[in-house]
Amino acid sequence: GGGMDPGESPWAGVAREVREETGLTCEVVRLAGVYSRPEDDAIVFSFVCHVITGELTPSDESPQVAYFPPDALPANLFLGHAERIRDALAPGGDVVLRVPTVISATEQMRVGKGAQR
Repeated sequence: GGGMDPGESPWAGVAREVREETGLTCEVVRLAGVYSRPEDDAIVFSFVCHVITGELTPSDESPQVAYFPPDALPANLFLGHAERIRDALAPGGDVVLRVPTVISATEQMRVGKGAQR
């Protein structure tokens, strides 16, 4: 996850963020979802990407990195991130448009893991 730099497209931003946080070079395969958080004036794009090259490597932003099967995601994963993963892997490959059904990562850190909206 992360924000876009000025003048950057969302798909270029995701490729840059993946490289910075994991050491992997990827290409966007498709848009998976658009999530609107009206209370924060935020819009989140979720993409399905394909790794082109690189080696999974920790960074300052991501001190631990690993692959996980969808049915065994880490317990400390933010609720919204888990929701976006489920949406991206749903059969049919449709783009999801939604207001998230869980609290934001920022709010989750403030109140504690597992709090539902």
